Amino acid sequence: MKNRKNVCRRKKINLVYKCLHNSCDLFYDSVLGLRRHISHYDHNLYYNPGYSLKCPVRKCSVSIVKLDNVEFLYDHFEKEHAQRLAAQLRDILVRIKKTYETTKINYLEHNVSDNCVNLSAVMRENDLLKDVLCSVYPSGVIKINDIDKPDLIFCGIPGCGKHFKSVMAYKYHCQTYLHSFATLFDSYCRSRNLDLDYERVKDLLCRKFSIADKFYLEGVTHHSIFSPDQFYTFTFSMDRELYIRKKRHRRNDMNVLEYNNLLEEDISVTDFSDQIDSLPSKIYYRGTKYDVFESFEDKNFKFVNFRSEITAAERYKDYFCVTYRSFNRKESKMFEFYREECRITFFCKRNQVGEFKHSYGFIRKIKFIDVKESFFYLALFNDGFLRYCKNDQVLIKYQQEKVTNFIVLGNFNTDTIVATDGFYLYKFEGPNIIATSTKFEFPIIAIEARITPTKELYLLNANGKVTYCDIDFRDEQEILTHAGITNIIYLKDIDGLLVCDSFMGTTKLVYPGDQKKKTCSLDSNFVCCSENTKKLIVSGTYDGVVTTNSITKKKKICSEKIFEIIRRKEYYVICSEEYELSICKNKPESDFDGAVRIINTFLIDNFMVIAIMSGFVVLLDLKTVKGDKLL
Repeated sequence: MKNRKNVCRRKKINLVYKCLHNSCDLFYDSVLGLRRHISHYDHNLYYNPGYSLKCPVRKCSVSIVKLDNVEFLYDHFEKEHAQRLAAQLRDILVRIKKTYETTKINYLEHNVSDNCVNLSAVMRENDLLKDVLCSVYPSGVIKINDIDKPDLIFCGIPGCGKHFKSVMAYKYHCQTYLHSFATLFDSYCRSRNLDLDYERVKDLLCRKFSIADKFYLEGVTHHSIFSPDQFYTFTFSMDRELYIRKKRHRRNDMNVLEYNNLLEEDISVTDFSDQIDSLPSKIYYRGTKYDVFESFEDKNFKFVNFRSEITAAERYKDYFCVTYRSFNRKESKMFEFYREECRITFFCKRNQVGEFKHSYGFIRKIKFIDVKESFFYLALFNDGFLRYCKNDQVLIKYQQEKVTNFIVLGNFNTDTIVATDGFYLYKFEGPNIIATSTKFEFPIIAIEARITPTKELYLLNANGKVTYCDIDFRDEQEILTHAGITNIIYLKDIDGLLVCDSFMGTTKLVYPGDQKKKTCSLDSNFVCCSENTKKLIVSGTYDGVVTTNSITKKKKICSEKIFEIIRRKEYYVICSEEYELSICKNKPESDFDGAVRIINTFLIDNFMVIAIMSGFVVLLDLKTVKGDKLL
């Protein structure tokens, strides 16, 4: 009984019927699909004459040229593949032969209008327009799913990338969604390394088909192995400046009230903002008192005060940058976008080397790209737009609005960028969107990328669910779920994913490439930022602690706390010695005035750089703190 089920399962996957034309590589899992293809598709427009009947086993290459010799394929199938199915197959092959011999092509009736382009008319002329459309619709066909993913239907037009779970949803998308013809043309030029003027192909369309802007493309065969071909029209716009809003309405979407409540709620639970009414005025380090509102430096310790709220920090080789804004009583929310003035300061090791100002809102996240004669960086501003900047100049403004997070898939100059507005994922090449995901059930609050030969995206939603998918936003799978998970961080050097549970105060290290799904627990509670250098993990927390976690050969964790900043009502205390930590911790809890968040921390030479949300950066010489153990 078990073997019988396996035979049926293999039949469902492997038995497909190829089109009888030699050059046509379309397959169908039913005679009905093949019959519809033969009766509606004009092979003479795309292929030279030549026919054969192939064995229905997908990986078998046996075929016959003379269609009368069906018995040969029948005997071959019975001997080489499955005797039980041979009798059924004989009838099927006879039906295929009869279908081909008796069926005449039933040309579909096309709409006649001023803004309609028939693909068959384009294919009859050898010009640029034919080459452009053939890049997306080779031989007039666009494939809408893969043989290994029968339940997933996708739109293959460049700049779209949406996928669906039903043919009806795909049909609705084709007939209502406005695609960009300029994006399609750019994809054609990019794939062939051509530098062509878009106005040239635009003039061809306007001259031949009397089109002003929007047009309908018909005559396209939407091919699926698992169902008969469909013949929907696509809607295009030729306007290069077209701003395409990515919308999708479903019956089970949130109602207006639920959606408004979600936008008003602060779901970025990682925001532990300071009480700015009573900022301490003094700071103590190793028994010495410093003024918080002044900067100080000696050979082992440097303290830089920006007198502003630090929102992001990032490093690049021996450089690092810090972004900050005026202290704001308004609590930051994930879906609240507005403009204000912010600044960004660059350091080379311990020395400040540049400062610039922007007016697009504070910087939520920054990616330090390069340093030549100028500073190049990718910044997400609080007005919701992602910008690539050189010093204080904006070189590229990315197309999507209300972006809440982004990630670079490897090298900025050669790879793509993935961004999210909380409900959708967008893939960029240059400033343009080339793919969009379907809508997520819960907002995405964190996104990371695993940079391997097969790149993967890791997503965390507001419900504490961690999933991963490929870079085309397909094949989404769950890793783990817990309501308290508020952050995920990918560590490239050890190929590990930090999963931070701020409710439970725990941090786990998950190895995505480990078949046993091995995990380790770190002795770093409430982690909000982390850097990985070889086998050393440096983590900062929401409550002002910096911890190092070194990984042994057996993937065990050895943890050590090297820094803590404690806030009291009248002063801060910086601790880097065990006795300092024990003395401060023995203070009564009533004297404690709030948490001090670590924005980011990283190692540069022998210095630990710690950016603190309260407005200052601390640089510590690790030799004076822990000797040479961490270097």
